[in-house]
Amino acid sequence: MELMALALAPIAVLAVFYFIRDRYEKEPKLFLALGLFWGFCMAGPILAVDVYASTAHAPWVSAFLLSAANEEGFKWICAAALTYQNRHFNEPVDGIIYCVFVSLGFAAAENLIYVFSPLTGGLGTAVSRAVLSVPAHGLFGVEMGYFFGLWCYSKKGSWALFGSWIAPWLCHGLFNWILLGGFVLPDLLLWCGMAFLWADAMKKLHRLLCISPFRFLKYP
Repeated sequence: MELMALALAPIAVLAVFYFIRDRYEKEPKLFLALGLFWGFCMAGPILAVDVYASTAHAPWVSAFLLSAANEEGFKWICAAALTYQNRHFNEPVDGIIYCVFVSLGFAAAENLIYVFSPLTGGLGTAVSRAVLSVPAHGLFGVEMGYFFGLWCYSKKGSWALFGSWIAPWLCHGLFNWILLGGFVLPDLLLWCGMAFLWADAMKKLHRLLCISPFRFLKYP
């Protein structure tokens, strides 16, 4: 029971963090819960494809062309389904919020699988994933949601649609490639990469909040 709590605690903390960051017009909790649920349910088929397709391949192929492409593609489909004709999607930052919650739902299921695995599980796995893998999924969601929000709400065009998949795919692929041993000094690169993603995520959140139509209605 304690291990399950430890596996799910970072999901809850990050969900609250991003919910608070949606300052001006918060999304209904029901839709956010749906995002978590859909992301959680999609983890099964996503990880099954990962396991089936990633055997006997070079690390960069598994990192970019199989795992990252597969996971971010399914997350994008979930986010698109959740926001299609959703009247609550009424400001650009909502793209980030919905994509992040779908990503956190996926991360919850993936975390439980890894933490309770007889091969990889245990307290050490739970702690390391709490500070790296789980936040990374949320940050990939920010990268996706930034361009997704610009495309859906601000009608920025096909470049934003393309960016809503290519940006998280590149970030996720690099993250996986470092973990799979594609670089020297992997620990240093991981921490530097995470610091960059956090800084970029906060910048993107601020940028979309600044163009919210509700900004001056609630904060004159």
